[in-house]
Amino acid sequence: MTSHNSDNLEYIKIDKMRYQENKLSANLVLLSLVTSLIALFTMINFDEFSIAGDNLRVIPDMRIGIEIGIGIVMMLYTFMASEKIKYYDAFWSRIGLFILAGINLVRIFNVPFYIYGIYSDEMSPMIPQSTFVIVILLFVATVVFLVLAGLFATKKINLLEKHMKEIEAHEHNATEKH
Repeated sequence: MTSHNSDNLEYIKIDKMRYQENKLSANLVLLSLVTSLIALFTMINFDEFSIAGDNLRVIPDMRIGIEIGIGIVMMLYTFMASEKIKYYDAFWSRIGLFILAGINLVRIFNVPFYIYGIYSDEMSPMIPQSTFVIVILLFVATVVFLVLAGLFATKKINLLEKHMKEIEAHEHNATEKH
């Protein structure tokens, strides 16, 4: 294949982006929504259901209530972000997804550590270590999916913006000649 043919194929590929949705990034964001939701429900609904009186159970309090509220708001913003980046929104591609990833990274050190009892010497853990590790891994996966989606979306939006400038310059040159 000649250099000219590969340039044409690249041009066509980028030009098609104007008419096609950014499904990869949008699906990664939706996947992050799923992992975040599973992490939240794993945290707040844990109960060993032991016959003995010493079973582990997450006891709701103000901190867990705030985390539920944060989780709901994050789900709404994450879903909105998936819809925005599907259509190459520059803000959500370049900044918004990374803000969501940062918030989810901070969430790792809040309630999961609190219900595992790391922040308190007198409080016994409300979840076993295995559940704690699962919740942490789910939140890490959430962050990774959001960052990957942001990187892919940023790359695509940069290519598309450069392409649109080339088209505008070409059209401007064509109108000047007539």
